[in-house]
Amino acid sequence: MGAMRLVIVLFAAAAAALGLALVVRHMTAAKPAVAMAAVRPDRPMVRVLVAKHDLKIGQRLQAEDVAWQAWPAGAANPAFISGGLMDPKAGLAGEAEAAVQAAVAGDPAVQGVTGALVREAILSGEPMSLRKLVKGGQGGFMAVKLPAGMRAMSMPVSVETAAGGFILPGDHVDVVQNVKINAGDVHGGPLQPVQTRTILTNLTVLAIDQAPEPKAGATSLVGATATLQVPAADIDILAKAKDEGVLLLALRSYADLEGQQGSAAPAPVRSAARRDPARLETVSVRIFRGPKVSEVSVP
Repeated sequence: MGAMRLVIVLFAAAAAALGLALVVRHMTAAKPAVAMAAVRPDRPMVRVLVAKHDLKIGQRLQAEDVAWQAWPAGAANPAFISGGLMDPKAGLAGEAEAAVQAAVAGDPAVQGVTGALVREAILSGEPMSLRKLVKGGQGGFMAVKLPAGMRAMSMPVSVETAAGGFILPGDHVDVVQNVKINAGDVHGGPLQPVQTRTILTNLTVLAIDQAPEPKAGATSLVGATATLQVPAADIDILAKAKDEGVLLLALRSYADLEGQQGSAAPAPVRSAARRDPARLETVSVRIFRGPKVSEVSVP
């Protein structure tokens, strides 16, 4: 019995030693993983300005059209408009609220795109980039601002011919032409030294000189050139009228902006019934009837 008890004790000791070795091995292997997990850094994120909804070509951006969104720093293109690294301790909701407050308070990045025109269509959630935007003073600005079927044409103006300088970009005007007539009226009517007619109506003023927008609070703008938005079918009318006489701009009321844009109705032609009898010439006609000759006056 003594030998059997010894064997049992040795077997139990070996089993206990084997179990202890397994436990120690497991604890030793788990410790580095825990340590690595503890020191593993959070994935860096940046704030990227994105479109809150689809933006069409030619649309003018407002602050409410864009928003900040979390974006992996490694996947952010340098062309994206970025607001810098996000605070890893702050949640996304907190970042969104901070972005809204920053936009209201005057976020420089949001202010930088406000008022710009969309050059290429931007989808909802797409990161904003300056490549797809056009700001005032940049090349292509006027081409983006023009609607389809319209052309930009300029004409000389002055204080006298542009309503005293009270015509501003964005206003609507009629184009009036004054033509001096040097010769007498070939129709026999009274002599008219100057003929005046409206040639184009309800045109939008795109710019005065190189200013596509008036300064804040400005009520007048004096310049030497006005750029007008003219229907493509009517550009020849304005081009011809500039060489025929003096052009004036008549400012339209904001209550009268509806209606046709472009060519005005042709000027009425004077009929022969309106001729001045005092200017009519008489012609004598001789009529021969055999040996008899008679003379008749014909007007």
